[in-house]
Amino acid sequence: MSNKKVSGVWMDSTQAHIIATNNRSANGEFEIVAHVKSGNHDEARYKNEKSDMARESGDLKKFFKEIATHIDEDNTIFIFGPGKAQEQFLHFLEDYQNFKSKTIELGASEKMSNNEMIAKVRIHFEG
Repeated sequence: MSNKKVSGVWMDSTQAHIIATNNRSANGEFEIVAHVKSGNHDEARYKNEKSDMARESGDLKKFFKEIATHIDEDNTIFIFGPGKAQEQFLHFLEDYQNFKSKTIELGASEKMSNNEMIAKVRIHFEG
């Protein structure tokens, strides 16, 4: 796996941390290289359930697109976190040609400190 580019993504429905080495290899010092937050909203603007659902769907897509820009050159991507956000993100990536040939692995975790996230990604790619 030495010539493959790897990254980890810890995410929930509100934020994502992209974890990688500076050269994206599986060897080296992993660190958080990017942080993405989902959009903030002015709840008073949305008056009914239909517009709320459309807004949430659009915001989720924007959130996922921004995360994808940070990992689009990686060959192997490890996505983990609480809830179902990582599964939704996987389905989002499956719709894009650029991600069809990549290895995408899912894992579960609860809320973690930055050091715990980094350690989990390092262990995933080293072990």
